[in-house]
Amino acid sequence: MAIVSGKKVNYITRPTCGIKDRDIMLQLYENVGMYPGVEVPSKDVLDLGVKFHTAEDYVRERLLPHLGLAAIS
Repeated sequence: MAIVSGKKVNYITRPTCGIKDRDIMLQLYENVGMYPGVEVPSKDVLDLGVKFHTAEDYVRERLLPHLGLAAIS
């Protein structure tokens, strides 16, 4: 958000969500990915010309307006 808004951002991750099975699932996703061996997005989707947005796009287009803040140029 700092790149888009110019505001200082502190991002803190939690070591656990507190639910053992979910923690195991999230660790698996972290280690091997959600779809191992599958390219995401697939070439078929890219060939359709689908535009993918970045995290910065989301912050600029959705989050900052929601918070009543303006993006920096």
